[in-house]
Amino acid sequence: MAAQINSADGEIQEVNQIVTVTDNNGLIDTGNVAFTGFADLTTIANSIDTAQSIVTSNLAADITFFEFDWTKTSLVDIDGFLIGEDIFASDPFVITGKTAPLVAHPNIELDRDCTASACREVISMENFGPIGLYGIGMHLASADSNSDAFVSNRENLFVRVNQGGTLVRTSNGGSEITGGTTVARFSPPSTGSGNTWVAAQIDASNGEITEINKVLDIDGQTDINLQGFSELTELANRIDTIQSIVNETLDVTIGALLEFNWSSSSLIDLDAHLNGPSTSSSAPIFHVFFGDTGGSIEGAEHINDCTGSCKSEVISINSFNQGSLYRASLHNFTERNSTTSTSFSDNREDIFFKITQGGSIQRGSNGSAIITGGTDIIKLSPPSSGVGNTWIAANIDPSTGQVQIVNKVVNFANSSSVTGVVSE
Repeated sequence: MAAQINSADGEIQEVNQIVTVTDNNGLIDTGNVAFTGFADLTTIANSIDTAQSIVTSNLAADITFFEFDWTKTSLVDIDGFLIGEDIFASDPFVITGKTAPLVAHPNIELDRDCTASACREVISMENFGPIGLYGIGMHLASADSNSDAFVSNRENLFVRVNQGGTLVRTSNGGSEITGGTTVARFSPPSTGSGNTWVAAQIDASNGEITEINKVLDIDGQTDINLQGFSELTELANRIDTIQSIVNETLDVTIGALLEFNWSSSSLIDLDAHLNGPSTSSSAPIFHVFFGDTGGSIEGAEHINDCTGSCKSEVISINSFNQGSLYRASLHNFTERNSTTSTSFSDNREDIFFKITQGGSIQRGSNGSAIITGGTDIIKLSPPSSGVGNTWIAANIDPSTGQVQIVNKVVNFANSSSVTGVVSE
């Protein structure tokens, strides 16, 4: 079955599934495919758990509308949401009708917060920047962690991504979009429980829409209230998507700045490490850290060694050597002799790693160093689980500038052995 077409509005909905047609007795029908009416077609579509992404494509630069539709249900006060981080906002933002935006965004806004049943909401986005990642979905404040509201209403809940069109206000306090082009349309999955349905993610760099389609519970909260980067990352981790909020390619011709920051945590003596291809044939991999600060020979330099209250370290890459991958890691020197440490997952909300281009290094009186300004290529928190004394954050391919998320916690015998090569 390739697709179905709604004659009321001409909408083409992708099904794209191979199925077995049975007769009225449940036996395989070896004769002609015969549908006696729409109900039969719907039954087959539902039985194969049709693709929740009805139409998939890439977004262009036109204005984009996200329409959240629960008009065919009795559910009350659903909140459509758009979460993300991009070059226009310095911190992760959440656009939803239930809470004021954590961070103002110049290009995104909710039209109306509809608290009625059988309603729609619309979030509009004027344009996408060159870097950014976004998630869209629905949240039901009245639901709990065991709720099946999304699954039981899956045939009547929709998130639609539309380019162009006209925003129209509805009489029950909501909004809808008419006209334009429907680029993607999603319905909830057939399994899952919780108060939040995450439909899809959108990569601003290429306009690609990727279906996620998971139902989960956001920490038993009654509202979507992600108070910063770590909780946004946690949401991404829990739905098995990428851990980085922005995952891009850097310009290898201008170098980069790498910052590990644990200033909000109770941890003290952590150490930033960078491994990369060496210019020396006798040492194919260089290792820049507090024991070898590097410099002009390898084009990378460890800027500061934090052993007390400063709780942030920066490594600069002034030029990239070609060869193997670069790898950035954070080692817990305090627990260097431990093989059972959970310090990174336990403190994940208070630790981050970022790669920045075009920024500057700001020194603190306590010996700290942080990156200010510039463009964040990635920003990442440790994973929610893992045992070990070292967090391997990310790799950089020096030939392409592509950043590869690793986000694993492992063990190394000591600081000198943090080479990025892990013995399992």
